[in-house]
This record gives sequence, C-alpha cells and structure tokens, in this order.
Amino acid sequence: MKGLKKLALASAITMTSVGAFAMEAIDDASMAATTGQDGITISVILPDFTPTAVTTTTPYAAGALLSGLQTAGMTNSAGGTITGYKGIAINEVRIHDDDGLGTLGVSATANSGALVIGGGGASDKTEVYTNQASPLVIAIDSVGDGDSVTAGNQAMLNVKITTPTLRIKTGAIYVANSNAAPANFDENGVASAGSAEVNGSGITDKTAAILSGMVMTLGVTTLNVQLGAAEAQGHMIVVNTSMTGGLSIDNMSINDNAGAISGGSIFVGQQKIVDAGGTDLTVVASVDVGSRSTNATLVAAGLQDIVNGMVVGIGQLGTAAGGVDIAMNNVRLGDSNMGDLGDVQILGLNLNGSELVIAGH
Repeated sequence: MKGLKKLALASAITMTSVGAFAMEAIDDASMAATTGQDGITISVILPDFTPTAVTTTTPYAAGALLSGLQTAGMTNSAGGTITGYKGIAINEVRIHDDDGLGTLGVSATANSGALVIGGGGASDKTEVYTNQASPLVIAIDSVGDGDSVTAGNQAMLNVKITTPTLRIKTGAIYVANSNAAPANFDENGVASAGSAEVNGSGITDKTAAILSGMVMTLGVTTLNVQLGAAEAQGHMIVVNTSMTGGLSIDNMSINDNAGAISGGSIFVGQQKIVDAGGTDLTVVASVDVGSRSTNATLVAAGLQDIVNGMVVGIGQLGTAAGGVDIAMNNVRLGDSNMGDLGDVQILGLNLNGSELVIAGH
C-alpha cells in the first residue's frame, strides 16, 4: 500500500508540472512559428445574385466566365434561368463638384454640378458578380520592422486582397445639377456673404446620359496594401494580375446630347485588351498618395507640384517589351440606324512606366 501511495504522489507531481507547462504564456511570434495561424484572414462570401440581362456583340468562348449572356439574356442554352451567381448591386453613385467651372461670382459656369453613375432604374444599377465558388479573401498581417535597415519605427500593416474572376456592369454616366455650395456662395455660384459651405446631398436635372453603361470582365486579381512607417513593396498599393482572356469592355457608347448637331454616339461593341501577341492580359500597377512637402527627391525633375495627389503607376500593362494589343469591334458613329464602320486594331501600345496623377482643382 505504501508503494502505491508513493506512485500516486509521483504521478500527481508529474501531472502538476505538465499542467503548469500547458498554461505557460506564448508570444505571437512563437505561436506563428508553431501553428502557422498568425495574422487575420477574412473571407467575404458574396450573397446569391441574379445579374441584369446583358447583350454583347461578340460571343465569349465556350466555358468562359459568364458565357451564354451574349445573346440569350439570362437564360442558358437549354432555356432555363442561369443560376450560381454571387454579387452585389449599387443603385447610384454621385460625385459632387462644389464650384463648377470658372470663377465663382463671375463665370456663368461656376456653379455646382454632379457626375452620377446609375440610378436610372433597375437595369441601370452598377453590378459586380461572379459565377466562381472562390470568396473574396482579405489577409491582414502586422510587421514590426518593414525594412530591417532604417533605424527607428518601421512598423507596417500588410493587407492582401484576392478576388475571384469578376464581371462588372456599370450604370450609365450622367451629369446633373447639385445642391452643393462653397462657403460664401450659393449653389448657383452667386455671392452670399457669411453663408456656410453646403455638402452635396441632392441632385436635379439628371436627364442625359453622356456615357452608356459598360460591361467588363476581370480575371483573378491580387491587391496588396501596405500602411505604416514602411512600405516593403515600395508602394502603398500594388496590383498584380493576369486576366485570362484579356480585359473585355462591352457596349461602350459616348453620347452627344447637345448642340446644333447631336443625338448620335461613338459606339464600340466590344473592346478587347490583351498582351501584345497574346491572349491574356498582364497588369502590374501601383498606387501612392504624394505630397509636395514630402517629394523633395523629385525637385530636379520639377515634379513636386505635379505629384501631389493619388499617383497610379503603370509598372507593366501587357508584355514588358511589347505592351498591349487593343481590338475595337463593331465601331459605329451616329445613331443605332447607322451601319458599323468596321473593326479597329491598335497593336503594340506600350504604356509601361507611365504615371497618372489624380487630384482636385
């Protein structure tokens, strides 16, 4: 019996030490090395969705994303309703310009207006959808030192967003009158001393579409965002994608709604952009937000004032050496009764290294 007591006591001491080890604190880095589960992953599963019927002039290859929409509306070849889509819809987007064009209080065109996307009814919504099972995935990681070289705080947040192949149908684009007003002026640009700024919240006179809705198909895309005291990738946002089958833009129409001669449009049934000599489209782009005070390195080039806004860099569009080939099919000038003038091809357009600076004025 005494031997059994000793054995039980030894077992209890052993289990106590094991329990203490099990409760031992473990830091984030050690857990990551042990489990591989460090960081945060968010999977966004879009809701079931029924896209608006779309008609395109150029059929998609058999088995391609959303094939069957080009002439059959929302029915498949057997006549049944196409199912299996996931996506979202946006009824209307408004971008208000508070002061219009010209000098406030002087120019007749210096009054607020708005650029409006969609809002013309159920078929005029902007839609983003897919028929793939893959969700939109957001991976978030925090990094204590983003470059391991520069002294001081170089902490960084990395957000990686991966999207499945998507189709985007935009609403038509309109211009409208806005109720926005800058301080000391009313919405019509008339001086009103002491009046407060009015943020745009309403529109009127949205009647003429300047650009019809378009349909775009985008391949699987990776977008990487880095925020903080360091950007290991060299840019705030980097987009890297290869679009299988290239980028397609269907049914683009620029409308002439005013003037002595009007009522027609510049219509392109389908634009297809692919790698030069290829069938897919490679896109490597970056996004940064510049400031005059932090662009001292650009003074020799005289670009300090220019690079003060959102800078979109085109690292590679198409192949590194050849750029892209662009095909514009079923080009029509005039109204819908006019025949097509044919197809237009632009081969070897190389925009690699270009930058777009987007800012207010």
